[in-house]
Amino acid sequence: MTKISECLKKKIGEELWETLKRIRHENKKGFIRTPEAKAVLSRLVEINLKPKEFEDLLGYKWGSVKNALSYHQIKKPVHKAEVAAHDINSPEFSERFFKFVRSKTVVEMCEEFNLSDEQVSTLLANPPAEHGIYKDSSRHTATYFCIFKGKNVEPKDRIWNYVLAKDDGAAVDIVFPKDIGWKKERSGDSSERRLEKMRIVPMADIWLGDPLHDSALLDERIAWIAREPHIFWFFNGDAIKPPTAKEIKDGVLEKLYLELRTKLAPISHKWLWAQEGCFETKLHATKDAFDPIDDLCDEWDVPYFRTPVSVGLHWAGNLFKFYCIHGKSQAQKKGSKINAIARILGEVEFNHFYVMSHIKDSISSKQVRVSQDVLNFDLAEKKQYLFITPSFVKYDRSRDAKWGYPLPARGQASCALYIDGDYHFYSSPIATGLVAVGEDNI
Repeated sequence: MTKISECLKKKIGEELWETLKRIRHENKKGFIRTPEAKAVLSRLVEINLKPKEFEDLLGYKWGSVKNALSYHQIKKPVHKAEVAAHDINSPEFSERFFKFVRSKTVVEMCEEFNLSDEQVSTLLANPPAEHGIYKDSSRHTATYFCIFKGKNVEPKDRIWNYVLAKDDGAAVDIVFPKDIGWKKERSGDSSERRLEKMRIVPMADIWLGDPLHDSALLDERIAWIAREPHIFWFFNGDAIKPPTAKEIKDGVLEKLYLELRTKLAPISHKWLWAQEGCFETKLHATKDAFDPIDDLCDEWDVPYFRTPVSVGLHWAGNLFKFYCIHGKSQAQKKGSKINAIARILGEVEFNHFYVMSHIKDSISSKQVRVSQDVLNFDLAEKKQYLFITPSFVKYDRSRDAKWGYPLPARGQASCALYIDGDYHFYSSPIATGLVAVGEDNI
């Protein structure tokens, strides 16, 4: 039994101290879960001992003590703050506090530093310079992370807005102004009229942090989106490959997050929506890890979804509909790959574009479907585009290359939307001679 200070003995009283010694002697293993210990624990809670005092008296860590209190159905003690206001505002205390804030709940922060809920809220609202607080609400109890973000980059003003579905449904409407004056091109008919258009580019399967991640290809795609005013984009899952537990402890996830944030900042005002992939799902379930895409979407006000999402894009009186799913298919043959997305056609209503990722090979299929025109009381044959998004994963030295699977298509892909209501899907081969930003062209 650890040596107990006379001050602590005096605080709990001689009678309670002797009772505690007897129970510990008679039940050397697991004594805090015995019926006799229940009365002792109730008295200790009434005395309002600190967590450290509970540990010294009982010889158990505070977590085990809390479990015993729950086992005996004893309400856990609420400790009043004993840290003075000037101590809370001191740089030394702030450094200790925010170093602790990693996958921690408000209750854990209160118990660690003897703070009230209000004091914790005040501290979280004022993180250190170049840091930000990420709140993960996906768990049973919300956890918080203090993340280094580097210099603050103010996103450019965006010209679009969005409206979410009621009751947190997996749907969003994106609204663009009619008069945008973007890029025009010839329609190809005899009148040679010129049409305004916009391009919607999918980004998925980035795999940042993996040896096969193609940094040069990602830089090229981002530069293309940033350069052209009529190009916008959405994210369809799998940004950062989940690090190992040791790498997370060493701060690898924060470094990859900072790299991704720096790359995407120039096109943050063109980011229309996002949904999580397998990597984001795993990061949510990993201890001490967080979802970088969730944090970026929260910072840049981008609608983020954890399930397949229906999107309606409104422009100049037209409604262009997207249905996006990340997918989990491991198909290798071309026909099997497109079948992975084709099978959802019967599950959802008419959409102009059906989008799937994860397969890492850009394939598309144009299909015609009869759709009811409720305004003109007619049945119309409309085209639908089914496509799998290109990835940013290199083929050379990959598992697919070793096993002899076909070379995947990883070039540019985009959905072209025209002001007269027409729409098309375009893809192109990957450019040659790409060099990542910061690398030498050898």
